[in-house]
Amino acid sequence: MLRALDLAERGKYLAAPNPRVGAVIVAEQGGISSIVGEGFHPRAGEPHAEIFALRDAGSATRGATLYVNLEPCCHHGKTPPCVDAILQAGIRRVVVGTQDPFPEVSGRGVLTLRNRGVAVDVGVCERQCRQLNRFFFSVYKRGRPWVILKMAMSLDGKIATRTGDSRWISCEASRKIVHDLRAEVDAVLVGSGTVLKDRPRLTARPTDLLPHEFRQPRRIVLDRRGRLLSNLDCIRDIHAAPLEIIVGRDVVPGDRDMPVKVTQWPLENCASALEDLLQYFAGENIQSLLVEGGQEVATSFLEAGLVDEMFLFIAPMLIGGRDAPSLFGGLGADCIENALPFKEMTVERIERDILVRGRLADLP
Repeated sequence: MLRALDLAERGKYLAAPNPRVGAVIVAEQGGISSIVGEGFHPRAGEPHAEIFALRDAGSATRGATLYVNLEPCCHHGKTPPCVDAILQAGIRRVVVGTQDPFPEVSGRGVLTLRNRGVAVDVGVCERQCRQLNRFFFSVYKRGRPWVILKMAMSLDGKIATRTGDSRWISCEASRKIVHDLRAEVDAVLVGSGTVLKDRPRLTARPTDLLPHEFRQPRRIVLDRRGRLLSNLDCIRDIHAAPLEIIVGRDVVPGDRDMPVKVTQWPLENCASALEDLLQYFAGENIQSLLVEGGQEVATSFLEAGLVDEMFLFIAPMLIGGRDAPSLFGGLGADCIENALPFKEMTVERIERDILVRGRLADLP
C-alpha cells in the first residue's frame, strides 16, 4: 500500500478534480510474491490507476492481489467502471486503503467485488490514504474545499514593516516551495489590499516542472469595496490564469469588458459569508484553496475556523514596531486554553528560514 501511495502522489498536479490514486498488483511466481504491475491516475479523463496496473501486469493478473489506496469505482463516468476491469482480469483479492466518499461509489465498489467472490480488505494505511486525498475528501464530506493558509513572518511575529514593506521576508528557497504548492492547489486567494500594494502575479512558477506538467491555479481576490475594478493593472499577467474578483453586494460591476469574472457576495457578514463562499467554490470544482492574503484575510479565515492546514515560514530577522502588522489580528483567544492548536506539526529548515507546517482541523 505504501508503494500505491507513492504512485498516487505522482498525480498531485493534474489529477484534480479526480482523487490521487495508485495501484499495485502482486502475484506469486515460482513461490515468490512480487509486483507484476503498477500504475497511477495521471489526470482527469485518462484511465484510472487500476487500469494502468492491469495493463502493466498483463496475463499475470489471474489470481493476483490488487493494492489500491482508494476504493475502485463502479459507475460510468468519463471512463468505464474499474470494478468491471478487475473482475474480467481475474483478480482474486483487493486491498483498499480507504472507502471512496464520492456518493456514486461509496461502499458500492467494495460490495460489488465481494458479491462476485473477490476477497476485499478495507482500511490499510487508511490515515495516510485520507491525508493524500484530503482535498477530495473535504469536498465530499464537508461540502467545501480544504483551506491552506500560507504566511511568512519574522522572529518577532511581524508579516511586514510599519510602512507595509514585506518583500522579501522569506528566502528564495521558501518561495520555491510556495510556487510548488500553488501548482498543486485548485485556487489561490488574496485580499485586494495585497494586490494593490504588491502587484502580484498569483501564478504558479515551479522551477522543476514544465508548463504541461501542472495547471495554473484559479486566482481569487476578495475585494469588498470593488477597488480593483478600476485598477486591474495591479494584477500582473492578467491573462495567464483565470481570475475572479469577489466584491460586496453593494458594488455595481458595470458593463465594461473585463478579462475577469466578477461575483457579488455579502462579504460584510464575514464568518458566515466566508463559509458560504467556500461552498460556492466547491460547486466550481475547487477542492483546495491556498490563502495568501495579509493580516486581515488571514484573521478572517482563522477566526471563522476555516483554516485546515498552515504553512508558516519564519525568517531569522527582527522587524519590530508596534504598528507593524503581526500574523494574526482580531480579538484573539481570551485564554490559552482557547488558543488554536497545531496538529501533527512538522518543523523543517529551508536554507535560512524555518518552515512550520501543521493542521488546524481533523482530516475529513
